[in-house]
Amino acid sequence: MRAEEQHGDILTRVNPNSGVWALLNAHLIDGNPGGYAGHGGVLIADGRIVASGPDVGPNSVGDAPSRDAGGRTVMPGLVDCHVHLTWSARAAPVATLIEERDAPATLALRAAANAQAALARGTTTVRDLGSPNESIFALRDSIARGITRGPRILAAGYVITTPTGHCHYVGRHATDAASARAMALGQVDAGADVIKVMTSGGMHTPGSDPTSPQFSVEALRAIAEVAHAAGRRVTGHATCDAAAALAIQADFDSIQHGTALEPETARALARAGAGVTPTLDTRYFMDLHVDDPAIPEVFRTRARATSGPVRMDAFRNALEAGVTLTAGTDSGTTFVPHGALATEIRLMHEAGVPVRDALASGTWLAAREVGLEGTIGTLAPGASADLLVLNRDPVRDIAALEDVAMVILAGREMEVERRLWQ
Repeated sequence: MRAEEQHGDILTRVNPNSGVWALLNAHLIDGNPGGYAGHGGVLIADGRIVASGPDVGPNSVGDAPSRDAGGRTVMPGLVDCHVHLTWSARAAPVATLIEERDAPATLALRAAANAQAALARGTTTVRDLGSPNESIFALRDSIARGITRGPRILAAGYVITTPTGHCHYVGRHATDAASARAMALGQVDAGADVIKVMTSGGMHTPGSDPTSPQFSVEALRAIAEVAHAAGRRVTGHATCDAAAALAIQADFDSIQHGTALEPETARALARAGAGVTPTLDTRYFMDLHVDDPAIPEVFRTRARATSGPVRMDAFRNALEAGVTLTAGTDSGTTFVPHGALATEIRLMHEAGVPVRDALASGTWLAAREVGLEGTIGTLAPGASADLLVLNRDPVRDIAALEDVAMVILAGREMEVERRLWQ
């Protein structure tokens, strides 16, 4: 991206009263794996990127206020495609959620604290895929209005599941195509940004079966039709191959987890252009705490049954098939902390994803997955100035994603534990 080629005299295009400033002397890494990576700067106005690249420097920004990044890495803010902000990330988060679900204000305050934790670690956008409408929509709107600070939130609100199915305690219940359509319409009317469906049972819900589908293809197709007609994306929790296959037939945009994905289903996902958010870190964090006696026995037993090799085989099936992989943490579930996206990206890289592609999974590709392509996840002109400043280069060492110096959201510096400039 050459600022002068794209913008001519870039300052003539900026209203001096629009909060214009520049971040200079940085090592830039665009979210697009084919995008610019190298020395340069970013010019910001009205919370958006005006220009970025090697030509944004002291001579091109004139008298505009600027900050010297000291050669630190500047990349797009991270985008977490799968969080649960109202969940506690403790050993038994479901029990806490059930206890608190009748107190929307309590859950909103918990979610606000979790959102701020994610922002402080470089996540500037999250997609919440399962929280009570009354809490998560209020927080989303409060952040958007500037009442409180936090990452941009896209929220599903209540998931669509069966009466006794996975996450029925935070869901709208359906049994057939007609009721599934009605539940999807209800969530759209309630203000959901995305529709989340439990296409299979899940680890955290006794009585549901993670190895079996919960809905017919007709019911899933009815949900997808409602979502797409309303301009919403639809994604499905799928911890068995059969559920993933049904989601593809029903024209879902993506699946979550893909825990037991077989090669043929992975190839079908790739042909359909449907992505997978693998949430590898759920197993990683579980293994760190596997002996904790507070973990519910049903979850411990199911986690052991879904061994690490099974999950990695499924991940590699998706990778080899060319499925679009996007980063999501499932934060809030058992021992998965909010703001752990750097861990998920590292695990994806260690499992075989090239480093620029791994970074894209949590920026450029993630932006496409949440329906905000071109708005976030990139340093391209016109995008929101959501930036992550790192003390080291993550292309050289992926662990550098944890070494956060500054977080910028829509052109404004956010509070982080370690600050680049005092």
